This record gives sequence, C-alpha cells and structure tokens, in this order.
Amino acid sequence: MLPKRVSQDLSGSVGVDRGDLDRLPVAAYVKEVDERGAVRLVSGNRTYRELMAYPPAGSDEGAACEDERGRVHPEDRAAYECFLRDLITGAPRQDADYRVRCSSGAWRWVRDQAQVVRGMNGGPVWIHGVLIEVAERREVMEEALSARAGLELALREHTDELRRVRAQLCTSRQRYRKLVDSSSDGVVVLEAIDEGRDFIVREFNRAAQAIEGVAEQAVLNKPVTVAFPGITACGLLDVFRRVWRSGHPEQHPVCLYVDEYHSGWRENYVYRLPSREIVAVYADATTRMRTEGSLRQSAERLRRTLNGAIAALAAGIEMRDPFTAGHQRRVARLACAIASQLGCSDTEHETLRIAATLHDVGKIVVPSEILSKPARLTESEMAMVRVHAVAGASILAEIEFDGPVQMVIAQHHERLDGSGYPAGTHGEQILPEARILAVADVVEAMVSHRPYRPARAIGDAFGELEAGAGVRYDAQVCAACMRLFTRHHFTFEVA
Repeated sequence: MLPKRVSQDLSGSVGVDRGDLDRLPVAAYVKEVDERGAVRLVSGNRTYRELMAYPPAGSDEGAACEDERGRVHPEDRAAYECFLRDLITGAPRQDADYRVRCSSGAWRWVRDQAQVVRGMNGGPVWIHGVLIEVAERREVMEEALSARAGLELALREHTDELRRVRAQLCTSRQRYRKLVDSSSDGVVVLEAIDEGRDFIVREFNRAAQAIEGVAEQAVLNKPVTVAFPGITACGLLDVFRRVWRSGHPEQHPVCLYVDEYHSGWRENYVYRLPSREIVAVYADATTRMRTEGSLRQSAERLRRTLNGAIAALAAGIEMRDPFTAGHQRRVARLACAIASQLGCSDTEHETLRIAATLHDVGKIVVPSEILSKPARLTESEMAMVRVHAVAGASILAEIEFDGPVQMVIAQHHERLDGSGYPAGTHGEQILPEARILAVADVVEAMVSHRPYRPARAIGDAFGELEAGAGVRYDAQVCAACMRLFTRHHFTFEVA
C-alpha cells in the first residue's frame, strides 16, 4: 500500500509534471481524449514506460504517443477497447484486466485502474490511471493457499521504496485517497496518543469498511481500542506499540479477531511512517482459514480411515496365522522405536509404521496349513512362504501412501550381502526403512514362540545381530536396536 497523503490532482489540468509521475511507485499514465473520441498517450512515468516497453522519456517522443492497442494481447483488445469506451461515454471510473507485452517480450497481466477528467462542456478530456501487475486469475485461484507468503514478500520488497517516495507523494490528499480506496486490502492509518498507549483511527479505506461491515464515520477519530476492542486480546495492540516505538515493520500472523460487533480471521502488516503514524495493511483470511480447517478435517478423516484399513488387513492375516498373532504389531512398535533412535523424519517414521504393521499381509496367499505347521518347513514350503514379501507389495500396489510402503514390504527380507529374498537386493539398493524393518522382524521372531520351537532369549537375538552387523544387517540399525533393550529397557507389548 502507498503511505499517507499520496495525490496529484489532475482535474482541470492540461499537463502533469513528469518528475512527480516518475516518483510514483506504480505504473502511472495520462492519456488525452480528442474531439473525435480518439485516445492517445500523453505521459507515462518511468515504471509505466518500463512495463510497456517504451523508450526512456525524451528519447523518442513519437513512440510515447503511438496507439497503445498494439501493445495489448490480441485476445484482450476487444475488452480493452470496451474499457476505454465505457470511460469516454460516461463511467467516471473503471477497472480492467488485460495482457500487455513487456520489454522482455513476454505477456503480463495488468489491472488498469483509470479515471476520466471531463471539461467544462462535460466531454472527456483526460484519462489518468495506474497499471498494476496481477497474476492470471486461474493461477490466483489455484495458488490461494500460498498467497500469504507472496504478499508478505511483495510488501517486504516494497517497504523501503515506499518510505523513500512518501516525502514527494504526501502533498495531495485526493490521489492518496483514490489509490488507497482502490486497494483490495484493508488500510488503517493510526495516530499515537498517550505516548503510544493507544491510537486514534485517522483513515479507514473502503476495503477495511467492507471487511468489517462498518462505515468510516463509525470509527474515524476514535481510539482504536474503542472502535475495535478485540485488538488487545488478539495481540495486535502490542504490535502497534512496538512498531510505533521502534519503527521496524512487523507482520502479525493470522489470528482470530473477535469483539461484540466484528469477528473473523485477520492477517496484518504494520509500518511506521516518517510522520510517526502507524499504517496497518490487512487482509480478511476468514475464508482461507475455514478452507484450511476443512482440509485438515478431511485429511484427519482420511488418516483414520487408512489406519482402520491397515488394522483390518493386519487382523485378517493374524486370523489365518494364530501362532504369530500380534507379530506385526510388535514388530511395528520395535521398528518405530529404532527409527526414533536414528532420528528418522516424520515421513520416514510413518512409512515404517505402516509397512511394519502390514509387512506379512502377503501371507494371505500362503496356505494356512503351512503357516501353522508345528515343524520346520520343507524347501518347497519355504519357497511358498518366501512369496509373501512380493505378494504383500502387490496387494497394496493400488494404495497411494505418502512414502514407499510397498517397496519397504517387498524388501524386508533382503540382506545387505545379497543373501536375502525375493530379489537378492544388496547394499544401498535396500531402502533405509526396509533395513530397520528387517532387524525388528528378526529380533521379534527370535524372542517369540513358534509352532516348531520355543521362544529364545534376547541374548540369542543380540548374538544374531552382532554376527550379522555390517554383513547381513545395517550396523547402525543393529546398534540402535540393542541400545533400546540395554539402556532404555524396551519391552514388547503383550500380544
């Protein structure tokens, strides 16, 4: 937003000082309307000439007066001509979006905010306005959730420039009001009283009136704590005081503002002007916050649904193999504890949790009499069991997890030296989550009862890890697993 008292009254004027125009931080122009209704460019400031790819002022006066329709995208020329026609034929003020070719040759969307000045006979004489670059509307819709970061960056980049130009632009109140009122963001100008303990509302633009649902007269010249008593509770008054004292701009993150008459989510950017007035530029984030809340609720419902499906799949395989009931759950608990020891990310942790909970789901394709056989399996029976890793990955292939769950399940019986199955994958080709799951699976299986043998001691499992560390198993994973038992007293949940 522009600072306070920006104006250059063009009403009744036949010329505009180019230096004043060049000091404006927006692309500003003046166009003349002749008796036949033809429009030509009279003057444009430096920003305007750069945007429209005109030569520098004075180097080519002829180019500065050419028909601007040629600089408008062919698909937008009809709308551009309609915009000019509406201005000339009676509309005092118009906005229009169209594309122009910039100096790089690319097409850019701009918003033309223009006003017509009429002569004593009521006929149009001048058109003056500003061009503001805008994103394509479809992109704005798609990027609504990221607009906050873009707005913050744009405001930060322009803050220094706005401070510099204020001294030259504070001489005219009329243009300042027009420019401020054309903003889609709320703008409130505040004057400190009582040594900065409170602030008087000096200006309240149209966007702010629309956001809050009150007229300017209802809040003008009132203490801000009276006009908006909720600013203390939401922390905004403290931001006003800090900015007024330090002069450093601050962003007040999105927060819920509530008082007797107003409520909604607001995001504020607060600046101090050289006059020591405070300017708050803010947006109504209510719709965005409601949308984000709905998205979070939907994501949570999906997460619960997914976890329910995972639990159902895990329970299904346990029903077919009662001798290993609870195995997947205990392996998941140990695997997640190892992942925490190793500092895995949240995404890796969740991938491992799901994969460990479902790592034996492929046993659904193995005959139940083999799964429950109270003796060691034959080589052909073992071959059938080894199919379960690939089968599990295939069963889950159509589910879109956030991480590589299917690949972790497929690799949980692979070994670093290539001696595992089903593919003999080795070394770094084995995913980190699969290496963790492999160790957790081996340890839990060794210390649990099986139809063909009793449970073994944890020391036996440690012996397997020590013998295979760096050979069959990841050495860091083995060390982390043993630390859990020896230092952190890890125990499996009771099945």
